[in-house]
Amino acid sequence: NQLIGQARKDYDTYQADKLMLKINRFVDELSNWYVRRSRRRFWKSENDTDKWAAYHTLYQALVTLSKLIAPVSPFFTESLYQNLVVALDPEAPTSIHLCSFPEVEDRWLDDALLRRVDVVIKTVELGRAARNKANLKVRQPLANISVYFPNQQDRAFASDLQDQILEELNIKTLSVVENADALVQYDIKPNLGLLGPKYGKDMGAIRNLITAADPQALLKQSKAGETIHLTDGQSTFELLPEELLVSTIEPDGQAVVEEAGVVVAVETELSEALISEGMARDFIRNVQNMRKDAEFDVSDRIRIFIEVDETAQKMILEHQEYIANETLAEEISFAKKEECFTAEFKIGKDNFTVGIKRN
Repeated sequence: NQLIGQARKDYDTYQADKLMLKINRFVDELSNWYVRRSRRRFWKSENDTDKWAAYHTLYQALVTLSKLIAPVSPFFTESLYQNLVVALDPEAPTSIHLCSFPEVEDRWLDDALLRRVDVVIKTVELGRAARNKANLKVRQPLANISVYFPNQQDRAFASDLQDQILEELNIKTLSVVENADALVQYDIKPNLGLLGPKYGKDMGAIRNLITAADPQALLKQSKAGETIHLTDGQSTFELLPEELLVSTIEPDGQAVVEEAGVVVAVETELSEALISEGMARDFIRNVQNMRKDAEFDVSDRIRIFIEVDETAQKMILEHQEYIANETLAEEISFAKKEECFTAEFKIGKDNFTVGIKRN
């Protein structure tokens, strides 16, 4: 409904190009957040209210989106409309171009909900960046993520929705901190190449003033592009943002990422249990790829046959229920099976020969 309002405004002012950027973002969030986060709702075997609510919400979003894009992409949206609407409803208009343009339903606008989801998305994006910084793939579980938002309400949202954040990032626990200093320290030094010619013999005094100043205050002024005034009681020195060198000091065992005042830190130390679970997730990924290569349907139940050494067998047995649930396997056995789709792959130092077969 927010997008409908934006579409009407942009079409009325002949700014379809701006609208397409908003629609691109909407489609990205619909696909990478709503659909992906709702996979278990779509796939579960029970035809309960929750499952049909997920389908109905997606259906309404796709039909409405088609109508919003129709003035710009008439043929593609006509094809969508014929498949989504005409094929199901014989009473519907025969073409998308005979439909009324969508109207905003104010009762469905919820700014607080949008803000809550934005907090989740921002935390997950920075969490992924922190993982990349430490070269830790999302399939590898981590122990903890710490989060700081400048706004107290956003910190509360992050805490309330931590289950979503933790599942997205594959992390066990989340800590919301009240002060960014708990996650990262800043080392601020004078840029000698710029300040030396400017102040010459006063550089010693300037260095001491920078050391004595509040680093957060200096950082805030620098990021805002403000001129920084330092005084020792006798002289006042004006420093431009580019005349300071700012570097971050991360706590040991953590990877920290900051953006627009939001700070996220992930623990990078791995226990044996976390490593084992990471291997299990890698195994699941390989089996899912096998299912695609074997052209199995997403709902097909399978049996898995594994040839591997005892160390890797232990990992499989520890996570057997989880592997079975994720791959729709009704049987996992350590035996060679003929007449099944087979593949070989390596996880860590262990070589796997795996066969899958429809149950």
